[in-house]
Amino acid sequence: MSSIYNFIISNNLLKKIVGILAIFGLVYIIYFLFVRKASFDDNLKKIALELNKTCPKMIDKETRLDNALAIKGNIFQYNYTLLNILKDSMDIELYKASVEPSIINNVITNPDLETFRKNKITLIYNFKDEQNNHITRIIVGPKKYKN
Repeated sequence: MSSIYNFIISNNLLKKIVGILAIFGLVYIIYFLFVRKASFDDNLKKIALELNKTCPKMIDKETRLDNALAIKGNIFQYNYTLLNILKDSMDIELYKASVEPSIINNVITNPDLETFRKNKITLIYNFKDEQNNHITRIIVGPKKYKN
């Protein structure tokens, strides 16, 4: 047994292979701990976390931003409640038709959303009534806001 051990230890080729593997392992560890940039999904999670610290937040007298979600696959969702409005008492298609153009225009022109546009993020605007009934969802993907 000791002759095999001495052969392995004295063999320069084996020492070189072990050294190369150790260097690759060290480079791999350094890359993932210090160099690797977070995926944009990770950035979206951080953005949602920061935004959620300010929620719930009144947008206007009838609209409250409840929270935001980062969804895997470059999707960012805003969840709103329409206060003093019940789903059964509104024309949902008329509401959607009236707010969708301004939401798309905001995504196109708002400088705060430049990072989202650059990274081709799909934005979802989800609306519910004050009784938590889903009203509508407006999806603004890169095809709607590309230059």
